[in-house]
Amino acid sequence: MFHSSANKEIDLFLKWRNDIPNIDFCLIKGNHDILSKNFYKDAGIKIFESKLAIKNFCFVHDINSSCDNENEKLFTFSGHIHPGIKLEGAGKQSIMLPCFYFGKKYAVLPAFSAFTGMAKIKPLKGDKVFALLKNEILPMQ
Repeated sequence: MFHSSANKEIDLFLKWRNDIPNIDFCLIKGNHDILSKNFYKDAGIKIFESKLAIKNFCFVHDINSSCDNENEKLFTFSGHIHPGIKLEGAGKQSIMLPCFYFGKKYAVLPAFSAFTGMAKIKPLKGDKVFALLKNEILPMQ
């Protein structure tokens, strides 16, 4: 969620949390979540170290983490790889865009900052990809 302990985004986030304290906020801890447990407690964030299962859904940091239920695999949401899709034009121009990536039993969420970079994905047949533009979401074919 945060990559460092000293930046203005943390102050803005804490103000936002104080303004609307009635919303539950859960964090599946990942490799960049370096802040102290006290920070998350004071910010009203519930921490889950590896996963959070809610009904037919499971939330993890890394898609390779297990979300198996007793009898079936739960639909899994993750974010660790920061998926990106490369768009290429006829004149050899190209651009890499962050994207949502949906498989049959999982979804990989994009990073919402320029800091993290992106991993180029190669969608499988039947998967759905939605590229993020500045003011819209573009379904990919």
